Amino acid sequence: GTLSRSLQKGENVTGYYPSAAYDDANNCFNVDVRKATQNKNTPMAHLSSMNYMEGKGVVNDDGMVTIDFERGNKVAIVRFDMTLPDNVTSDVVISDFLVESKNLHTIGTLSSEDYSFTENTFTEKHRQKVYLEGYTTTEKELSVYIAMLPTTLNEEMKVKLTLANGNVYYQTVSFSDVKVVACNRYYIVKNLESLIELDYKWYTSLGADAAHYELVNE
Repeated sequence: GTLSRSLQKGENVTGYYPSAAYDDANNCFNVDVRKATQNKNTPMAHLSSMNYMEGKGVVNDDGMVTIDFERGNKVAIVRFDMTLPDNVTSDVVISDFLVESKNLHTIGTLSSEDYSFTENTFTEKHRQKVYLEGYTTTEKELSVYIAMLPTTLNEEMKVKLTLANGNVYYQTVSFSDVKVVACNRYYIVKNLESLIELDYKWYTSLGADAAHYELVNE
């Protein structure tokens, strides 16, 4: 954003990203994570525009400031690992991924102070859809990433994959008061019906504990 005054040496500065989403008058972010497009070649790039962050910095001797956004995320990143059934026809385009749950917050305002969420009145507000580019059924396993706003999961969650030929595959999992905390990164483990918190840099080494949704025909 644009500063309305000059900065003083040693002054503490707070920055917000994306700046266009931040409402300074009300100290909150205007958030919308309902839809995104994930490209196979850059599978996490779509998270950038909805990775709402707050960072801090101090003005240096030259009057410059670098904002440190490390661990300043207001959302959690959730990875869904999925395996298509063996009988799925190869080389069919995978169109999109959909996750539905009454616990999902998708559009509204998110307080910069206490992460409290105020919901908008839009319909389909408890659904997150990710359009997929470059994915086909030739590879039976895939991962989809979403930015999830802080919440407590205590309702069923349904995930769906839709193919270009109209076929739909899904899985449903239940939760018991599982907290999704901002700035953390998770993946879903079907057998435990839970979210497992991983190291902040988990995507560099997932390890042997990764589990998959075994999708079935709808």
